[in-house]
Amino acid sequence: SHAAEFVVWVEVRDQGGLTDVANVTVIMTDANDLPVSPETQAITVKENSIGKTMTLGYTDEDKNSVANPAWGRLYYAISGEMSNYFNSSHVGPTPHYNANLSSTVALNYEQTASFDLVVTATDGGGLKTETTLTVTVENENDKPYFADCDGGVNAAIKQTAEKGQGVASIVATDEDAETLTLDTEVISWSTLKYKLDKLEIPDDMTGAARTGGSGGGAPYFDIDAATGTITKSFTGDFTDEETFFKVLVNVTDGGNLTAICPVNINVTKANKTPIIGNLTGAAVRENATGTVTVG
Repeated sequence: SHAAEFVVWVEVRDQGGLTDVANVTVIMTDANDLPVSPETQAITVKENSIGKTMTLGYTDEDKNSVANPAWGRLYYAISGEMSNYFNSSHVGPTPHYNANLSSTVALNYEQTASFDLVVTATDGGGLKTETTLTVTVENENDKPYFADCDGGVNAAIKQTAEKGQGVASIVATDEDAETLTLDTEVISWSTLKYKLDKLEIPDDMTGAARTGGSGGGAPYFDIDAATGTITKSFTGDFTDEETFFKVLVNVTDGGNLTAICPVNINVTKANKTPIIGNLTGAAVRENATGTVTVG
């Protein structure tokens, strides 16, 4: 701080050596000072998280002003392409000097790994200081999802389909696959494994005794753990009563995040090959003509 009033002694001397002295009182009047920003402004926000907070620590020499206390009160504004993802709120008693900057929307590392915001601090006298604040998004494991599974997926298989016949490919998406990195942990996040969690059969359906399949799809269906392709797992035809099944496809990424998609499987009727019964012992008269019934 500086004294608001001080005295300057002024001495004058002529060529003959005569002098005179006068004191001059200098009164220093207050003037509004610009807000001062911190040397560096940066924040790191984890992907998929909300509520990360940092303090915007601007200063203003006018915060101790007696004549004009409003000059020391700072108001903050955030601008920039991603500014609608953040909110600023004043902290501390009035007059305000600081504010908290908080993220209000989950950020996506795969879309934007880093960006800049502009922080504008305006004091009560209208003076402004702008500073660039760099936001870095920290990569986190993204949950896999089934893009086309709203309400489930419908599939069909013929009644006479062979063992191993494909029913449907239920493929999940993982945004971590878009990340270009040599980090083995991050690479593993996009490695997906499929399994069948549960097989649902209508209560009134009576089917044949089956063997085959694995996990939740046994004994009717299997799934390829790497591709998500569901296949028939037993030999022989579906019976006329085996008309509908429901399975739950579970996908898990390398970070153990999961997603589930229900699949409704309808068995469609097929024209079956006729079978001739055992004709052993059938007899036909010699020289018989016309229609002859055998069997």
